[in-house]
Amino acid sequence: MLKWTDWWTEAHQDACRRSIGLLVRQPWSSLMTVVMIAVTLMLAVLCWMATHYLSEFNSYWHRSETMSLYLRQSLSDPEQQLILQKIRAMPEVESATLTTPTEGLALLAQQEGMQDIIQSLPYNPLPAAIQVIPSAKLQTPEALKRFSQSLQSNPDVAEVKFDSDWIERLYSGLGFLKQLVQCLTVLFALSVILVIGNTLRLLIHNRHNDIQVLQLLGAPDRFIMRPFLFVSIWYGLFASVLAIIFVDSLLILLRTGLNHWAESYHMHLSISLLPVLWMLGLTTIAIGLSWTGARLTLKYYIR
Repeated sequence: MLKWTDWWTEAHQDACRRSIGLLVRQPWSSLMTVVMIAVTLMLAVLCWMATHYLSEFNSYWHRSETMSLYLRQSLSDPEQQLILQKIRAMPEVESATLTTPTEGLALLAQQEGMQDIIQSLPYNPLPAAIQVIPSAKLQTPEALKRFSQSLQSNPDVAEVKFDSDWIERLYSGLGFLKQLVQCLTVLFALSVILVIGNTLRLLIHNRHNDIQVLQLLGAPDRFIMRPFLFVSIWYGLFASVLAIIFVDSLLILLRTGLNHWAESYHMHLSISLLPVLWMLGLTTIAIGLSWTGARLTLKYYIR
């Protein structure tokens, strides 16, 4: 068993050395292949990061969308406070604030041209209102609509105002973008496989005579294919490292502008460099796609 292990290790070390020789003999071609794969991987990572930050924006828009509960005017101040405490205790509620009729009238008086109208009123017609921010647990428009209906069923609530159509448009738009990113990711993965396949096809064509000699000498297909498989692994490894450099450089360049844009909407957007897990995942995926493309190509051309 030990001898077989030694032979296996030596065979792969020899294939690794020969694969490096294949790359060194065509440096510019190898570099262009690595850059092409790196750009494709970079675009895929940027798409996934875009969906990640879109989810943050969705969470912000979700939290900024409030439900306005207008209470019956016959309720006293203690009764209004009691209703407020009950609503705050609901698990579906993140926060709730009460605006009394007096406070509402004062806010209305601050608007231009409303002072004379307010002074002419015989009494305060405004009801007490509770502004409710739903919990982040309510992730779907259907859940928000059910919660709105449950609030409306309260006999002390005269009316609930909530723009459910806007929430549905937001979620449907975000869902479409996520599906688009998934489709683009599949296309990027196919692009990597095709680039590797075409590159190895050219390598096989350039070394066609050497491969024929090895086949005449009785070399098994796995012996002939092994250096090319290592070439694909090197392509995937180098391309993933270059893609990480591209993405991090782009994030550094765009970080200030994106933060200013987010602050203009009173949002905090935490843009950081690629996490280590993302880097490891990208490297693994790149090597896996490159190896898959090489395996399919070699199976077709070396037989």
